[in-house]
Amino acid sequence: MGGPYFRVLTSLAMAFLIGPTMTSIKWITSTGETERLTAR
Repeated sequence: MGGPYFRVLTSLAMAFLIGPTMTSIKWITSTGETERLTAR
């Protein structure tokens, strides 16, 4: 085990895990901003 295949798999797994997290954080921050704007 190991080598280039292992690196590709780990990078894919990291992107698969980090991707949705970043999108959810962006979505939460954007909704928070809109709520702040509408609260005025």
